[in-house]
Amino acid sequence: MIYLDYKPLTVGEREGMRHFAGVAQPGYICPCYNTMRDSLMPQALEEMEDGLRNLFKKGDGFVVSADIWTSRRGHSFLGIVASFIDGAFRGHTILLSCDHIKGHHTAERIYHMYESVLKYWNVEGRVIRVVTGSASNMVKAFTLFPVTEEEDELTDEGARVPAAAVVLNMMRRTDHLRCRRLKWKRWRPMLKT
Repeated sequence: MIYLDYKPLTVGEREGMRHFAGVAQPGYICPCYNTMRDSLMPQALEEMEDGLRNLFKKGDGFVVSADIWTSRRGHSFLGIVASFIDGAFRGHTILLSCDHIKGHHTAERIYHMYESVLKYWNVEGRVIRVVTGSASNMVKAFTLFPVTEEEDELTDEGARVPAAAVVLNMMRRTDHLRCRRLKWKRWRPMLKT
């Protein structure tokens, strides 16, 4: 309940929860904060990661999406998502990492973080495409990506593919600003008189 519903680890120590657990299962004692933190949560994390690693073994070609965004407080994060189809032709999309980026968002740092995530999940060498935004640091980071001759023939940029939604949004914004400027030019003379 705690990790599925994102409840605080101290919920088992609260009087209401202890009463509920005692009524639901007489004799049951809720685990304390230290037990939750030191043994139950790490065990649940290990089980989840083992399940994901087994699932990744069934995938052959992974399409990875990478993006950077900044919180309202100015903290930057690199999110990496893998999508693949297993042997039973079921699609899977899994968040591999959402890590805080400390310091500058250089292409080398982005690529190093990306490589470490792939190694952690043991999917390196099975990524066929990387989808990113069009920021210069992301473009440069994934030109460092090793490209095979087959991939090089598919796109000019190798394995990196720009995110279609990002490109469309940039086109929409550019077009919207251009339209606003044209309308302002049309209405400006009338407002002066």
